[in-house]
Amino acid sequence: MLKEFAGQYKRAIERHKHKKSSNLSKIQIRLLTSLRENDDITILNSDKNLGPVAISSKMYTRFVLKDHLLQNNTYQQLDEETAIIRIENTRKQIATFIQRLKAEGEQFEEDITFLSRGLQQNKRVSQFYGLPKIHKLSPGKPIKFRPII
Repeated sequence: MLKEFAGQYKRAIERHKHKKSSNLSKIQIRLLTSLRENDDITILNSDKNLGPVAISSKMYTRFVLKDHLLQNNTYQQLDEETAIIRIENTRKQIATFIQRLKAEGEQFEEDITFLSRGLQQNKRVSQFYGLPKIHKLSPGKPIKFRPII
């Protein structure tokens, strides 16, 4: 009797696993999939969480470069070797700072944990992207982006 119950339970679980419910119709799912796979369109969150935004990938790249990354007074392009050296120097400075916090005592335990995990886990460099400021749209004016690093 126990084996029979276990079999019924297992079959019920399997039936439940295969049911994937969605609040989207099949047409909507296909549309979202095609948008996701289209390299000519970039889909982003908007600034102030006002919903998703679809924008031409070329236009997005042009705006982000012109308004942000090519602004020499804000950003500086580094060659790969220089970037690697700066990353390593920053990691060493953080490690030194962690050691100083440890010497200060237990009141910095949470800070030490946070910074230590960051040093151990963060093997990748931060990425830049821009969130469109759709709440500031004006007719005839280009869209602005909030830089996120």
